[in-house]
Amino acid sequence: PIYDYTEEELDLLARLISSEGGGESYETKLKIGSVVMNRVEDPEFPDTIRGVIYQKSQFSVTVVKIDGVVMIDRPADEESYRAAKEVLDYGSVLPSTVQVFYAIYCKEPWVTSRATYEVSDNTVFAHIYRGG
Repeated sequence: PIYDYTEEELDLLARLISSEGGGESYETKLKIGSVVMNRVEDPEFPDTIRGVIYQKSQFSVTVVKIDGVVMIDRPADEESYRAAKEVLDYGSVLPSTVQVFYAIYCKEPWVTSRATYEVSDNTVFAHIYRGG
C-alpha cells in the first residue's frame, strides 16, 4: 500500500467518502478520498487520516446530524469502502495540490475562490491555493 493504514483508518475514510459523496459516481468517490490523502501528505495539514478529517472546520459531515446521528458516524456503503481501499493501496488519483472539494451549489467565497481543477458529478475539486 501507498499509505500504511489500519482497518480503523480504512473505515473512517470510507465513512467520509460515503457521507460526502454518497450519491456520486465511483470516480468522484475516488477523488474525495484523494483529497484527504493529498492533505495527509502535505505538511500544512495533519499527517493522519483522522487528523485531516477531524481538523476544525474542514468537513461538515463531522458535525452535521441527520436524525440525531452525525453523518460521518453512519456506516459506509460498499462502493465507498472500495474507493477508500483503492486510494489507500494505490495513491491519489488527483494532483497533489488538489486538496479542496465542494458541492457545485456552494457559494462560499472562501472555498469558491480557489482555482478549480475539475468538476466531477456534483462536486468541484480545487487546488489548495487561491485564484487562477
